[in-house]
Amino acid sequence: AFRGAIDIAWGVELPESYPGELFGAAPVKAYEFESAVAEYPRIVVSPRTVEYLRNPISGQQNSIQQGVGQQTLDDLICRDVDEFHFVDYFNEHFQGMVINEADAFRIYGQASAFVRAQVEKHTREENWKLAGRYNRLLFYLESRRTNWIERETSSGGRVAGEDADK
Repeated sequence: AFRGAIDIAWGVELPESYPGELFGAAPVKAYEFESAVAEYPRIVVSPRTVEYLRNPISGQQNSIQQGVGQQTLDDLICRDVDEFHFVDYFNEHFQGMVINEADAFRIYGQASAFVRAQVEKHTREENWKLAGRYNRLLFYLESRRTNWIERETSSGGRVAGEDADK
C-alpha cells in the first residue's frame, strides 16, 4: 500500500545530467499535496489538476483531449469522504482498463487480505494512527467490492468470486 499525489506545475528533465529525474515545481507541489492531504494509502488529485481536467486552458487542448479530461474525471477520479479527489483505482472502469476479468477476484482478495491484516496488526499494537488509516482504506475497498467480486457478465447474468476477500 502506498500513497501519492497528482498535481500540475512546471518541471524539467535534464536527460544529459540527471536522466529520469524531474526538477521544478511539479514534484514539489505533488509532494506537498500528498504530505498534507493523502493521510492513508490513496493517490490524491489536487484541485488544480481537477480544474485543469474540467476546463483546460484555451488553445492548449483540442476537443478530443478535452473529452479525455472529462472522461478521466468521470471514470477514474472520485471524491472521498473528506471531499478530496483521489484516483478511484478499484472502480469498474479502472478494472476494465488494467486487468482481465479472470484476475479480478484474485487481485481484490489479495488487496483486501493485506489491508485486513494491517488493520489487525496495528490494532493489536495499539498504533491507532495506522489502524485508522488502514480502516479508511478497508472502507474504500468494501465500497468497491461489487465491482470486483460480483459483476454483471456480458450476457446479463451475474458472476461472483468464491471467498475472494477471505
